[in-house]
Amino acid sequence: MAGLHARLAPSSSKMWIECAASAGLEDLPGDDDETIYAKEGTAAHQVACKALESGEDAAFFIGMSAYGMEVTEEMTEAVQQYLDLCRAEASHTTPEGTEVIYGGHPEDKITLDSLNPPSPVWGTTDFWVLKTHTQTLTVIDYKHGKHVVVDAHENDQGRCYGLGVLLKLIQQLPEQARALRWIEVVICQPRAYHRDGPVRRERIPVDELIRWYRERLLPAIVRTSEPDPMFKAGPHCRFCRRAGRCVTRQQYELKHAELLYQPGDAGTALVAAPPAPNYLTPEQIRRVLDAAPGLRDWLNAVEKYALKSNIVIPGMKRVESYGHRTWTDASTIIPILVKLFCFSEDEVAPRVPRSPTQIEKLLPKSRKPVLANFYTRPPRGLTLVPDNDARQAIDAGDLAVKLFTPPTDP
Repeated sequence: MAGLHARLAPSSSKMWIECAASAGLEDLPGDDDETIYAKEGTAAHQVACKALESGEDAAFFIGMSAYGMEVTEEMTEAVQQYLDLCRAEASHTTPEGTEVIYGGHPEDKITLDSLNPPSPVWGTTDFWVLKTHTQTLTVIDYKHGKHVVVDAHENDQGRCYGLGVLLKLIQQLPEQARALRWIEVVICQPRAYHRDGPVRRERIPVDELIRWYRERLLPAIVRTSEPDPMFKAGPHCRFCRRAGRCVTRQQYELKHAELLYQPGDAGTALVAAPPAPNYLTPEQIRRVLDAAPGLRDWLNAVEKYALKSNIVIPGMKRVESYGHRTWTDASTIIPILVKLFCFSEDEVAPRVPRSPTQIEKLLPKSRKPVLANFYTRPPRGLTLVPDNDARQAIDAGDLAVKLFTPPTDP
């Protein structure tokens, strides 16, 4: 959700639970502006919220603006999966009949104030429903990103939202809240592959949620409130706004870099230059791949800090960069090009069919399944995943032979 964020927000709980000092850093100026990925995620959440409130499908908003970004076909395809999930949960049925449902409100503010924690914790849930027959509170969190896969298992953010909604229900619907037995955390992440699919769930007893608060969340809140909280580097650093100037993270990433290309412990000297990939053993390649995301994020953070700050960097300077060429006035350029250079209109602006998502927007729901016979999702290439991934392994050599062998004449 755009706007003011809490110092201890559920959305950043993975970071401040591990690194207590990161909570205080959020109060200071960051190393960089909001990333394009964060803006896109906020825009997608706004589209989802508007669609749930209005009853429209996501495709209705294609071409409109959300959070200063154009709503694209790709965005709405992902958001629609989230909408279908929320609407299905809000009309959940059981063998005995229709479930009595409470909630179903998007972007609902929650707080842990009634537990009197040493520092306030509050945030905004994406969607939640209370199902009385199954005595279950379901909290759905939408993730628009595709590069960082989020699990539902032991998900601190989802549990924090579940606890906040539970406290809210105790005040507003005490009888139904005290009858709850289960908290279900649901992650909907359509654009990132996961062996369990785009929707992942974890269902835990209410007693386990309370125990999680006492044993994990509350001690973390206390640590962030100490006069000199501890820094701790790790994978969570990629979400920190001041990662580029954090000494603890610098030491952490350099320690990993020292271990990338040769065996040994942390005392091993950093090699002068990394070897070519074909000289690495499979074990060394795995170590490089494991360390690469953290190193890449840290290097990007350093580069952004160097660009945004006003420090003098020896041997370097800041200059203006330029994007691709664009027409000064796209609305009038077509007739000008046709007249000036004797082009045809098809040469200047070729006609192409609308995308499957745009056509689907024009169809009634009863006719939409027919459209599936006329489009496909072509593969985009290879990607590396852990060996416990459910997808079938592809032999890169066989794929290369298929790609580069010319077709034979009939």
